[in-house]
Amino acid sequence: MLRLNHAIRLTFQDVEQINRMTGFQPIDIHDLDALRRFCERAKSHYAGDSYYARNRRRAIESAIARYCAD
Repeated sequence: MLRLNHAIRLTFQDVEQINRMTGFQPIDIHDLDALRRFCERAKSHYAGDSYYARNRRRAIESAIARYCAD
């Protein structure tokens, strides 16, 4: 991810990793707030208490936290 203040640009590898992890293509993500909103939408898709859903949400949270770290 390339970052300039609050503006971001996801590299091809970032897009592939996020797509593989969430199952959704990250489109029109140009700032950290948009990335966080995308994360919330992806996590809401995996609602429930199953083992798979909990692990998927945890993986999404950790990956997005890594991107948003200062």
